[in-house]
Amino acid sequence: MWPCHADGLVALQYRDSAGANLHDIESNLSAPRTVRIEKRGDYFYAFATGSDGKLQALGASAKVSLTEPFYIGIGVCSHDKDVVKKAVFSNVKLVSLPAATGKPVLYSTLETINVASTVRSVAYVAPVHFEAPNWSRDGGFFIF
Repeated sequence: MWPCHADGLVALQYRDSAGANLHDIESNLSAPRTVRIEKRGDYFYAFATGSDGKLQALGASAKVSLTEPFYIGIGVCSHDKDVVKKAVFSNVKLVSLPAATGKPVLYSTLETINVASTVRSVAYVAPVHFEAPNWSRDGGFFIF
């Protein structure tokens, strides 16, 4: 579900069901030292460390219904059958999350979506509520 490409691109990948097309949510953070995926109910959320070393929400989330039992693993793929890549994983942990307490924090995400491929690319994430971006009158920028 969480590949980090050789060029540093980080993306959350998932399928709606077994054998279905792959969906991709590309992060706006490159080459993080730490990544984290949380599963809460049917939703998966992605986090990573930025240049400041602090874990931050990437805005990447997906609803994927899994019924128990299910398996968790780490996979590596070069995406090119003629190229061998090496990946090193350290400090890998699998922990059960405690029940959520306190007031939930809302994160809003501004994304672009490629209609043909359904690839979602995160442009901006903030722990505030925003919605309905609109183009400026001259089409030069977004207002949200």
